[in-house]
Amino acid sequence: MGWPSESSSEVGQPATSRRRLVTQIAEREIDAGASAPEMKVTDMDKAAQILAGLGGADNIDDIEACITRLRVEVDDDSLVNEQALTAAGAFGVVVQGSAVQVVVGPEADNLVDDIEDLMG
Repeated sequence: MGWPSESSSEVGQPATSRRRLVTQIAEREIDAGASAPEMKVTDMDKAAQILAGLGGADNIDDIEACITRLRVEVDDDSLVNEQALTAAGAFGVVVQGSAVQVVVGPEADNLVDDIEDLMG
């Protein structure tokens, strides 16, 4: 079975079915006891660990997400703890002077939001 052509009345049907499936799975997980606040706490814990590994809020001049990385400008690169960042879940860390890149995967945008929330 191939994808429907653009002239077919079924255009978009696979996406609609897939969306329903994802929604059903998410509803089952919530019904089974998984709740969004618990998952968010875990994300905030990870953000707090990364913030600490970067030397704390006072050490960060700028932070932004770039697809799978956190791009951070720090005041003092000697306060960056690569081991702590890896322990927090970073896949890699690159420090070049005051420019730090922390490879975290596709959750980079969410982590930046959480870190900014923690920084106030």
